[in-house]
Parts: sequence; C-alpha cells; structure tokens
Amino acid sequence: LGDVKLNNLSLKPTALDSFDLPITVSRGHMGSLRLVIPWKSLSSSPVIAEINDVYIVIKPKKCTQVCIII
Repeated sequence: LGDVKLNNLSLKPTALDSFDLPITVSRGHMGSLRLVIPWKSLSSSPVIAEINDVYIVIKPKKCTQVCIII
C-alpha cells in the first residue's frame, strides 16, 4: 500500500484546460493532496485521491471567435 501526501500545491493556469470550459485559472492552490495506492491489488482495489482546502480564482477566457454569453 502506497500513501503519499503533498501540501501547499499551486495550480497552473492551464489546470482546467482539458475540460474545455470558457474560463481559465487566474491563480489557485490546494492545501493538501493525499493519494492511497494499493500497489499489490491495482486491478481490484480503488486508488483514493483526497483533496483538501482548494482555492481557485478564475477568469473568462479571451474570445478568438464570437462568444455567446448565457
């Protein structure tokens, strides 16, 4: 069983780009990220990701085409 905990992580401005949202991260951080990885039973047991104290400031993406605001 692997247990990793990372503290005080910064979020990249591109953190949400893969979701194709009309927003971008201006700044952000996570208080902690904990991963529990069951190395001996990866195919039958879950990998657990626990995220605490998330702070994100977002802003709209700049439009290169016609933007529709709903």
